[in-house]
Amino acid sequence: MAGQRSGDDADFGEATLTALRARAKDSQITRYRPYHLQQSGNATGASCRERGEFEVRQRAARNEETTYRVQGWRQGDGSLWQPNQRVMVFDPVLGFHHRERVIGEVVYTQNEGGTLCELRVAPEADCIPPPEGTKNRRGFF
Repeated sequence: MAGQRSGDDADFGEATLTALRARAKDSQITRYRPYHLQQSGNATGASCRERGEFEVRQRAARNEETTYRVQGWRQGDGSLWQPNQRVMVFDPVLGFHHRERVIGEVVYTQNEGGTLCELRVAPEADCIPPPEGTKNRRGFF
């Protein structure tokens, strides 16, 4: 993560304005895979660190994002499937054994194939908004 910020007469020079850098590491990634991001807006060392940690959490969560197609629009209790709802997922094929996920998107369809509901679910970390002053290009919001 790299960034820069505006200075003034008392705060100037490359070390304080344009050389702001931070590193964040995902412990699940074992090989060297650098990814460089530019912090938007006026950056500080703390905001670069915070944004880097956010990116690590969100990218790991996106790796576990899954879409399911279920029969009907309603849950077992009769209520409709809703975005931002927490659900327990049991999917032995993907290795999800009673993992809590958040529904990010719901698509209701009704056609000759029947009444179906498509649910996009992901870990809660994928639903957390980015730190202040950053732009979210993709996500559940």
